[in-house]
Amino acid sequence: METRDIRESLEFSAFKAKYADDDGKMNFQLLNKHFIQFASGSKTVSDMLGVRASSDELFIFVIKNRASQMAGMRTFLSDEETKELIDALEELGPRGAFKDLKLHLRKMAAR
Repeated sequence: METRDIRESLEFSAFKAKYADDDGKMNFQLLNKHFIQFASGSKTVSDMLGVRASSDELFIFVIKNRASQMAGMRTFLSDEETKELIDALEELGPRGAFKDLKLHLRKMAAR
């Protein structure tokens, strides 16, 4: 099976187009804010919480869903591709770039 570089994907480009400034610096604060808002209002996230999904499962779903939506895709990345996308995005900023989102999802999952 041929592997592709996630940095050449439509999803990665969509993240950069929406959340990077002219110098390529990612605004992870704004990204986290938008993704927390999505997670808080998502019926699917609510349904996942109802069946006791872990915060890691929620995180993968949120990133996968937002990446697909921003790229205008009707299909989702695989979990593995989503993890590669997260790693590639974190390379553009500090480790823990998704810290606020992960914390929010852990709190949601703990309720």
